[in-house]
Formats: sequence, structure tokens, C-alpha cells
Amino acid sequence: QKLRPNDPEAYALEALLQLRIRNFKESERLARQVVKMDKEHEQGWQYLANSVMFQNRLEESIALCKKCLALNPQNKWCLSYMRIA
Repeated sequence: QKLRPNDPEAYALEALLQLRIRNFKESERLARQVVKMDKEHEQGWQYLANSVMFQNRLEESIALCKKCLALNPQNKWCLSYMRIA
């Protein structure tokens, strides 16, 4: 992030890391940064939906999944989440 502050990929990787260590608020903050930088970044939307879901904000998470699926209708995580929801 320090070397390339305008590159959303660095923020997306950190958002994924924060998801894995169950720091969902930080993951949400980083994923929102990714989406703000690049509205077409599929993983940014996916990580944002994931972190929001783990905070029990299901309606918001479903809306975010729909945005992710609009970018890639074959996103397996969002498809399985939408089936469950």
C-alpha cells in the first residue's frame, strides 16, 4: 500500500487477510477502500459482502453480493451465498 497507494489490489489482499484472522470491521474498511478505488474490482465487492455478512448484516450483504454477481455472474462464493440466503 505504501509503494502503490492507488493500487486496489494491495488493499484487497489485506482485506482478505483481515477476513481470515476474523477482524471483520477492518476487513470491511479495507474492502470499502478497494471498491472506492475501483468499482469494477470483483474481489473487493466479494470481500466487502463477506465481512458484512460476518457482522450479521445480512440484507446489506445480499445487496453487495448482487453487485459482485453483476460483475461476474459465475462468482462461486456469491452464487453459493445467494442460494443459502
